[in-house]
Amino acid sequence: MNYFFLMKKFIFCLTFFIWSTLTLAQTNTTYEFIGTLQLSNNELISYKLSFKDLANGKIEGNSITDIYGDDRTKSLIKGNINFTDQKISFIETANLSTKSKASESDFCYLIVKNAKFKTVRGKTILQGKFSGKLPNGKVCANGTLYLISTNYLQQLENNYLNANKIKNADTLSMLKEKIGTLKDRVDKNTLKSNEVLSINWSSNEVILEIWDGEQEDLDEIQVYINDKKIVDQLVLKRQKKILIIPLTEKVSSIKIIGINEGLSAPCTANIILRDGTISTPVISVLKKGESNTIRINKL
Repeated sequence: MNYFFLMKKFIFCLTFFIWSTLTLAQTNTTYEFIGTLQLSNNELISYKLSFKDLANGKIEGNSITDIYGDDRTKSLIKGNINFTDQKISFIETANLSTKSKASESDFCYLIVKNAKFKTVRGKTILQGKFSGKLPNGKVCANGTLYLISTNYLQQLENNYLNANKIKNADTLSMLKEKIGTLKDRVDKNTLKSNEVLSINWSSNEVILEIWDGEQEDLDEIQVYINDKKIVDQLVLKRQKKILIIPLTEKVSSIKIIGINEGLSAPCTANIILRDGTISTPVISVLKKGESNTIRINKL
């Protein structure tokens, strides 16, 4: 068996999938599926679906489209699930956050009707047709949805990413680090120089948590709100710095500027923005003098 080939295949899969230990069953828990949308022109777009079973066949959750791309968008979903017939239907109802530069009227919201799911040898496959509609009802996309339950990726990790299969400790450590980075990027928005993340917001303040998620290496940032400096020289530490910022404008811009890359470039800040019970995680990756922006849109 060519384990190098298997590991390459495994890493490729992880650019689309993140794992957990969940299987699809009738329990009140969160389910995760990750895979692709294949458009009618054969273009592939990465897609993650997470939802809770609310009982009586109702589900609610969220989706992430274009997970690693420039148009990464997180949306609310709601729908229905039938465990007996093994079918699921859902629609995207609104955006939570997006890196896309498209206007709200140009967003294409996904609609899935009666997609089928089945469990084979420990993995649950969800497959079906989808369409997309603009807010005005005009059809903007169609194609095929293909997702897999994330517990299958845990099985791959257990089978192939261990000391019995990979004898070189340095190689094993490197692969685990790369996979850990990929897992982190699935759930967090990564913002680089000049990138903008737009978030729809409901409360009158934003609670901002900022810290160094890795080894403290003296990274420093500045923080501006609507072009007004609120933090001059913040040295990132493992302990979180918490800022409570009142939102007085319909649209507020939080700008992060890297002023010191510390002992190990680049300057990397872990950020969580809290809107009541809703949290939006962000990783800001900057060189000295670069900046990125988080735009808060009050609903």
